[in-house]
Amino acid sequence: MFDLGNGETPPTVVRRSHFAPKTLFCIFFKIISPILIHRVERGQTIDHDYYINNSLQPLVNEIKKQRPSSGTHAIKIHHDNARPHAHKDVSTYLESQGIMKMLQSPNSPDLAPCDFWLFDLIKQNLTD
Repeated sequence: MFDLGNGETPPTVVRRSHFAPKTLFCIFFKIISPILIHRVERGQTIDHDYYINNSLQPLVNEIKKQRPSSGTHAIKIHHDNARPHAHKDVSTYLESQGIMKMLQSPNSPDLAPCDFWLFDLIKQNLTD
């Protein structure tokens, strides 16, 4: 509530439309830097096949390029419980590449590392 004086108007509150265009990125990072940033095309549906083919396979290729002697050995991946991430084919693919999947607690967004630093960094550096 606002305590308005005589003749004063309430402050304008600007809200973004729920239907405003959004950009989705898949960002994979290690402690010191990003490994892979994949921009998802507008209107693209993301299912487990898309996630494997357009995010995980390029990620594995980049890891192998950066770590030619050890490859994906001792690599751990942490992602939320979204349907494409939780699909059996994704788990099978990660196991086949020797990547350990770290479990996300259900309904625990406060445990997502990106919430602590990445989203603010993106907002500060993203332009139309």
